[in-house]
Amino acid sequence: MAMHRKKHGELGRIESEQSENRLDEKPLTLFGKVEDILVKLFWPRFEELPVALMAISVILVVLFTAEVQAEILKSLSQDDSWKLIVFALVVVYTLLCSVYHVFVIQKKTNNEKRAMVRFAAYCCGLTGVVGGMKSLASGETDVLNLAIVFVNLWQGGVLLMLAHFEVVDESNMSDQESTLAGSVANIGVVVIFFFLLKEGLGMHWFEVFSLLVAYAATFSSPVADVIECLLNWMFATSSVRTHSED
Repeated sequence: MAMHRKKHGELGRIESEQSENRLDEKPLTLFGKVEDILVKLFWPRFEELPVALMAISVILVVLFTAEVQAEILKSLSQDDSWKLIVFALVVVYTLLCSVYHVFVIQKKTNNEKRAMVRFAAYCCGLTGVVGGMKSLASGETDVLNLAIVFVNLWQGGVLLMLAHFEVVDESNMSDQESTLAGSVANIGVVVIFFFLLKEGLGMHWFEVFSLLVAYAATFSSPVADVIECLLNWMFATSSVRTHSED
């Protein structure tokens, strides 16, 4: 099982590297460098682990936030509640699909990829826009803060438009499989962070959700890679010791 997951992951990694190599074949001009930066900022490329962690973050918020539960129940009591039900079914499908593919080695269909990509784009876009607006409302006027706010608002707005107009599709979702150990470790980090920030520090649920989305999008894959390298080193060291004893 582990070897199959590793081989499948290596195939996905090779495909990603080939795609990056095709981009690197462009002439290294100033315009080309600027274009590459803009692509990385505003053209999303998601992996299954960050998307799954965003899905788990949504589940945690819904299960353990009374304010969110109250809003959901209030919406269900309205005349057009069927719209919310349809939307909720789509979201639940995406959440389950995202978490499922972290633990099961199975090629994702194009429909699954599209759903996962748009869900992740909405999460990143919404947290970027709302976070930027909250920063503006705080009254911080230094140049660095304003620059960060501008990037968050611009990047978040672009992601929301890409998701809303269905510009992003299955091509924005990587086929690379996440490692089991790295996935389990990252899920543990997200769960611990959620309760530490929300219950321990008393932060608002949306601020907690924004931080978890930022962690998932930025740090989860590197953390998973580090854990995989550590495990490989530990097993290699153990194997060397066993052979030396024999």
